Amino acid sequence: MQHMNKIASRYHTAVITAEGKVAYWKKEPILVDAINSNGDNIVNYSTSCDFHEDSNNIVSIKLGERHSVALTADGCVICAGDNLLGQCNVPPNLKNVVQIDCSNCFSAALTAEGQIICWGNGTQLLHIPSRVFKQVCCGHHHIAALTICGKVVCFGKNDHEQCDVPLDLENVVTITCNHNCNVALTATGRAINWGNNMFYPRFYKQITTPNFENISMVSCGLLHCVALTFKDQVVCWGDNSAGQCNVPPDLNSVFVHCFTTHSAAITADGRVVCWGDNDYGQCDVPLDLENVINVCCGIKHTTAITVEGRVVCWGDNTHGQCDVPEDLVADTGMVVLM
Repeated sequence: MQHMNKIASRYHTAVITAEGKVAYWKKEPILVDAINSNGDNIVNYSTSCDFHEDSNNIVSIKLGERHSVALTADGCVICAGDNLLGQCNVPPNLKNVVQIDCSNCFSAALTAEGQIICWGNGTQLLHIPSRVFKQVCCGHHHIAALTICGKVVCFGKNDHEQCDVPLDLENVVTITCNHNCNVALTATGRAINWGNNMFYPRFYKQITTPNFENISMVSCGLLHCVALTFKDQVVCWGDNSAGQCNVPPDLNSVFVHCFTTHSAAITADGRVVCWGDNDYGQCDVPLDLENVINVCCGIKHTTAITVEGRVVCWGDNTHGQCDVPEDLVADTGMVVLM
């Protein structure tokens, strides 16, 4: 299985090194206001996402807002960071894991047998159906899962219709979700959306416009989506309040990503193009950046990895999330997303 590595979050950034370890950086400490599972307000709670130095053979990593989840080559799961809500309490004897994901308050794993295991806050709400799954994707308080038969199952909170899977949805090859919305990509290249957002209801609807068919990959942001067609054209839909859907003219790309209010694409010649909110310089791509093979949008910063394993960050550095460690070389073999 090829692993989709989320390497940029709100407060921190992380990559897998050439030695199979997790390289992680931000300023210490981060002091945050938090609420535990009992509803108690915990003020000035310090978080750290440093993995143990003996954590080796990492093949995939996912970042929540204040915690991280990593998968090893032998199918074990390691968590680090904020555990106030139990999102780092990996279940005992969890093994044979082939995929991981996480939200800000819970984590999930998919085993080789097709079983989904969850832990953290709100997982008591996730009544996991008895199916055989091949992909899992975490929203804010829900999960979207893809069965081996190409069907999508959603479970968890449904306050924004994020679990109301279209009845005629079938032949799905991959899914993605963010917060309260989901996108499914079918074998025929159609992207199907469902779910609401509390601030912008019904942004995500089924795509019927011909320009939005023949999709080869899609990234689901908080309020918008960016997709790539089989002809390497970039298309966006959803909230455009910060210009995050204003695709630069004549842009052809081999990879796209988005998160909150900005979008990014990699061109065929290895350049990065960003558009949307640029309040923190998250769209100011360094002029000397080239040979890029992976790009990831954080909330207010952007991270790229080159074919040589060079890691470059730009944008908001309030928490040190752009202070890339010196002499860091990323594992370029683990950044192919699709």
